[in-house]
Amino acid sequence: TLDPIFRAGLGHETIGVVHKDDIQDLKNLISAVDRKVFTAKSLCMINPTFGSASVLVGGADADLVVDDTIIDIKTTKKLTLERSALDQVLGYYVLHHIRGIGELKPKPTITKVAIYFSRFGYLYVVPLSDLVDSTTFPKFVQWFQKRAAEAFPSVATRVGSRKAPS
Repeated sequence: TLDPIFRAGLGHETIGVVHKDDIQDLKNLISAVDRKVFTAKSLCMINPTFGSASVLVGGADADLVVDDTIIDIKTTKKLTLERSALDQVLGYYVLHHIRGIGELKPKPTITKVAIYFSRFGYLYVVPLSDLVDSTTFPKFVQWFQKRAAEAFPSVATRVGSRKAPS
């Protein structure tokens, strides 16, 4: 992938190297996609960041936002929901709560998070109301910002010490 090249400057030697098995794998992955699942009514963003809040965690960007859903794409051999994958999309929601998605004004409303298992063509969607207690979430976001500032003080200075919007 290009991710290590962009993020760490590693892997330039792999650019242009093509393997037949990889081409077939990509064809299989795209054939599993149900276009209706990814057809947006009002909002579609590929690899959006979360403004200055992305910096809090070292440069986060989601894979996809479709309408009111943040989606992470997993290309795994097993159709298994790992806790870390759910934590990842919830983390994106926290960052959205802090600064929004892709600098859009007003902030889009996000009501769901999802994991797309690309090898299986399966989108697992979870309403945020099932995961997040709206009465305690704003305090959690404040704690998260404070904890990030303590762990990475130079980053917090760049992000600013503004309170998270409710």
